[in-house]
Amino acid sequence: MKNAEARRTKALRSLRRYAGRCLVLFGTPAPNSALDLVEQFNIADDGATFGGASFPSDANEARRFIAETIEARGVYIRRLKGTVLPDLPERTFTQVLLQLAPAQRRLYDAALRGLLEELEVVDEEGFKRNLASFMARRAALLQICSNPSAVEPGFAEVPAKFAALDEILEDLISRQGEKVILWSFFTASVEALCVRYARYNPVRIDGSVSLVADRREAVRRFQDDDHTMLFVANPAAAGAGLTLHRARYAVYESMSNQAAHYLQSLDRIHRRGQVRPVEYIVLLCDETLETGEYMRLLRKEADAQSLLGDDVSAPLTKRAFLEELVGSFQCGP
Repeated sequence: MKNAEARRTKALRSLRRYAGRCLVLFGTPAPNSALDLVEQFNIADDGATFGGASFPSDANEARRFIAETIEARGVYIRRLKGTVLPDLPERTFTQVLLQLAPAQRRLYDAALRGLLEELEVVDEEGFKRNLASFMARRAALLQICSNPSAVEPGFAEVPAKFAALDEILEDLISRQGEKVILWSFFTASVEALCVRYARYNPVRIDGSVSLVADRREAVRRFQDDDHTMLFVANPAAAGAGLTLHRARYAVYESMSNQAAHYLQSLDRIHRRGQVRPVEYIVLLCDETLETGEYMRLLRKEADAQSLLGDDVSAPLTKRAFLEELVGSFQCGP
């Protein structure tokens, strides 16, 4: 109920009139912007916090205004997972920068160059009129980073991420005997990954798996069957509500640009019942849109945490660990 104009929100608002009191329970309250919080407060307190408020058009100013309004007038209790589940093991993040394979790089550069050339000559009105087309071409660039065959039929070269996954999964599954969650945003990539890694007996959940019974069976097999070693899923379809703590490794082959999908997917292996440290491996193609997309997700996560005054320590990453060691070496005798 973050969108005031959504049918679900309107239905809840109509029901709210019949309730003397209202509690709004949320886990990830504002994954995309500070405005996500406004309607949640409106339904809970009938406008006591934000009634009559005029929000600045600038996103940073709006965020500051919403945070100050909540601090001055809002009523809420915030309990973080680390407080209510203090025995959960630690999380670590590893970002793996990859170079696009040669043909993959040529395809990416050609698509990017064509899009830039068209953007340089279009006026503002034409840009707005053709925005959907421009956004689709931008999405195609991200698809090329994942699985170019979805954009270029007949593409035969092994994509950079698939080559990296060959080594990662061989090590984690074949050598270490670990189960792995493999997150991928694109349907064509999910299909290709399930075929490529059929030897690990994968199960999948994405938009093509619509029946609840089939989704439950996929989770059951991954959790209980010792021969089902790989769970391939789209974070938009399987990012919330599932318990997959049989695995302690999650690999992100590609991601949704929605922070809510990413943040919810992180918790599939880091939740009640997990007794081992968990590790997230994020595959990013260097010198592409992907690196900026991922940094934007991290900024949204940080903004959401600070909005309600969450006191959260930044997760340990390989890069931060190395930088600390190198820094101490340079400062040494």
